[in-house]
Amino acid sequence: MKNLILTLDYELFGDGTGDVFKDLIEPTKQILHVCEKHDIKVTIFFEALEYDKIKEEWNKGNKMGFNESPIDAIENQIRTAALAGHDIQLHLHPQWANAKYANDKWELDFSNWRLGIILPKNWTEQ
Repeated sequence: MKNLILTLDYELFGDGTGDVFKDLIEPTKQILHVCEKHDIKVTIFFEALEYDKIKEEWNKGNKMGFNESPIDAIENQIRTAALAGHDIQLHLHPQWANAKYANDKWELDFSNWRLGIILPKNWTEQ
């Protein structure tokens, strides 16, 4: 018997474009429905820096064009997936560390494309 591990990157597009509901919540909902139907478990790689920036903007009162909370939708979906037995792992794209929401879009810091750039030089000693 062969094992197959299915993984999902739970994130917007790499340049920060996309819609949380259209490009993240809804496709994941459909995938999880198929998984439930066939008793399949997946690993979801949750983009933590992206989530943190979206939450920061939402909490500042910036609706980012949404009529409902993307934070509630994300948290509910991840919680539901975890309770259904799916594996949730953190996933990071360093360009989100200094991301800003301006002019109705995300501006990512691509000078931080590599993880090593955002880690302090002595991080292993801490």
